[in-house]
Amino acid sequence: MKLIVFIALSFLSVTFCYAQSDQNSIRYIEINYLTSSPITYNSIESSKNLVGIKIINVNKKLVDITNNVQTFDFKSDQPAIFAMFTDIKLPKADDAAAGLAGESGTFLDDEVIAGISPIRGKTLSKADFTKLNQEYLALFTRVDKLKSLGLYKEYYNELSRTTLFYSNLNDLQLLCNTAYDKIRDKTMDLTYDYLVARNASQRLGLSGNSFAEFTSKDQIAIGRILKNYLKVTYDKSQEEYQLVTTHYAEASLKALTTDLDQFIKSVNATAGAVSDAGVKKEMTDKAVALRVILSGYTAAFKDADIVALNKKITNFETTTLKSVTDSYNYVNESNYTVYITPQELEVDETKFIIHIKPKNDVVCSPVAKSYVIKIRSKQGLKINFSSGFFVNFGGNSFIDQTYRYDDVDGEPDKSRITRNDTKNKFFPSIGALMHVYTRSGTELQPALSFGVSIKNASKVNFHLGPSLIAGKNQRFILSGGVTLTKTSLIGDKYQEGQIIVKSTAPTDVPVSDFDRFGYFLSLTYNLSSK
Repeated sequence: MKLIVFIALSFLSVTFCYAQSDQNSIRYIEINYLTSSPITYNSIESSKNLVGIKIINVNKKLVDITNNVQTFDFKSDQPAIFAMFTDIKLPKADDAAAGLAGESGTFLDDEVIAGISPIRGKTLSKADFTKLNQEYLALFTRVDKLKSLGLYKEYYNELSRTTLFYSNLNDLQLLCNTAYDKIRDKTMDLTYDYLVARNASQRLGLSGNSFAEFTSKDQIAIGRILKNYLKVTYDKSQEEYQLVTTHYAEASLKALTTDLDQFIKSVNATAGAVSDAGVKKEMTDKAVALRVILSGYTAAFKDADIVALNKKITNFETTTLKSVTDSYNYVNESNYTVYITPQELEVDETKFIIHIKPKNDVVCSPVAKSYVIKIRSKQGLKINFSSGFFVNFGGNSFIDQTYRYDDVDGEPDKSRITRNDTKNKFFPSIGALMHVYTRSGTELQPALSFGVSIKNASKVNFHLGPSLIAGKNQRFILSGGVTLTKTSLIGDKYQEGQIIVKSTAPTDVPVSDFDRFGYFLSLTYNLSSK
């Protein structure tokens, strides 16, 4: 028993030292999703390697990828960005601004003033018209500042154009069965054209190396320029928003309206003293036109709900701006390559089961594929266990013996100890073996085995010998060798054929258990290994 335990511990120590002696290398089995058919791949790899799977040209946005590593021991919804620019009403500032487009800040020019004559009974002086001109210029300047609403709209529209670009970016990423290299090149061309159309290089003041990187379509540089362009455009929109909130403040508009009303009264009073009907009409028309323009701007501001609008546009900077750049940055090799974690080949067989199938509601039809990659290990000491049926055999000293008393002729008071004939030349048992071997990766594997079996609760047998392991997923082991067991034999005080006095003889012939060697054959089934 001590010998078997010593051998087992020795093998375990050798196995541990062997495993620590070499540094594992990593190897990937590469599969091209676009060209390879569903396959079952078989390979025998050194247990010193870490082996993984690399699948190229598979767009993770379009497909779900599941993988299961088994080891065997034989044993079209609208993107959120679109809602940002479609569920808010834009200000109609263009209509109001058009009223000022043909106007200057001059109420009446000097030539007109020089030709004005008062009606009978009225007096007019040049100072009267100079004052009106000054007041008109001041009011015109204040009304003209309200055009910041239109500028804000321009930047808003500039950002809204990003939605089409963003959509086109996503469309490229939804191309089915297209190689990564082609999608990358199309993405670069699309982004470069978008930035050129937006005049981004001049707006950002690109020069030197930055401009060279841009024109050479450097992937990283263009991604950085895209991010900067969107950020600058957003910042400009917020500058205009601050002007809008200042010029359209309630108190400011109220004061402007009051001053304009007072100006119109002054114009009407002065115009009433003018004899020339044409000049009179020009004066009142200009004053009223300024009021109409102010009313247009005010109505456009109230109609737009500029506060709610700017909440939307600020979300662009915090969420969607990043979504656009993230969409651009998505096109990189890592998102079109699947790596299955390399596995240590510590077991007899490692199986990679990979399923690639289209995601729900994708706009195209990716091809569903499955791969089964089986890798059997070779090299390295290995321990397996099996259990099954044993046949134990040997000489008379190996099989349990029974004895009887026979009468001695002519000596009625004496008996002779006689061994009974043994009908069984072997005895069966059920047990388990531990197999130690160097893995070959094949279906026939020699091993050194040792283990135990039992015949009954008190009959324990120990075995040592060679084995032949056969099979892959289901493995049967044929073993043979030496058995050490406890055998029931006549006790030390007696011996077979001894004559003893009946009156002093024990009722039954005394027997004791002795350690004896024999042989065994076994057929066992692989349960597990460590």
